[in-house]
Amino acid sequence: MVETGWLDTSPKLVEIGIKQEQGFEKSVTERTRNFFLKSGLYINPSKTKIVIPARPTFDPMHRYLDPKIAPYMEKKIFEYMDKGAPADRNTPSFPIFSALSAR
Repeated sequence: MVETGWLDTSPKLVEIGIKQEQGFEKSVTERTRNFFLKSGLYINPSKTKIVIPARPTFDPMHRYLDPKIAPYMEKKIFEYMDKGAPADRNTPSFPIFSALSAR
């Protein structure tokens, strides 16, 4: 598995990602008020909840990238077939690619 920063399989991080994607509400308790106050932020006593709006990220990026994925992958595959994988990658070379591209 490749780790990509915070995008790993941690259940807590998946939960955070879902909350960011869908939005959520948080009740303002005394504990919440104290947490914000210690951070230098004052919450008005009449405020009973904090509303975090949805911030869609996956769907918009999927719609944007979807038509580009197949052409990109095809281009990369043909590059590897023609030249082999880039030297900075730890990928094995496949002699069959050289033989096929020589035809």
